[in-house]
Amino acid sequence: MSARHFNNTTGVLFFVQEITASHLAGVPSPRPTAKSGTTQYDLEAALSRAKITPRAFALAIYGAFISAPLNHVLVGRLQKMFAGKTTPKDRLLQLLTNSVCIAPITTVGMSTEVRARYDERSLTGGRSVPCEHGYHWGRSNC
Repeated sequence: MSARHFNNTTGVLFFVQEITASHLAGVPSPRPTAKSGTTQYDLEAALSRAKITPRAFALAIYGAFISAPLNHVLVGRLQKMFAGKTTPKDRLLQLLTNSVCIAPITTVGMSTEVRARYDERSLTGGRSVPCEHGYHWGRSNC
């Protein structure tokens, strides 16, 4: 499989994971901001009913363009380091190296992206968590 296939798969999985988490956590649906009766309002209302938020789209982009390529490069280098080594000791060392070196790098990458989004909303006056009326990106009218 090509790297592009994994990028798209990772993006889709991040997108679906965010929507599923919103449903399971009982996060309130965002309210449409467009004027009632417009096509944009109808689209926003449909997305709202499905709990598809701007965060879901952002996570899909993050998964496709940051997480998947980063993991692809890091795991590829790890596999090259352990090429031809098949003893149980070598396999255990490879697993340990993955857990100690690669997993923290990808975790820091994800937490940095989430923190950057939180800081951006804080700077624009938006709420960092959904309020009782839904998500209000860049506004503080709750």
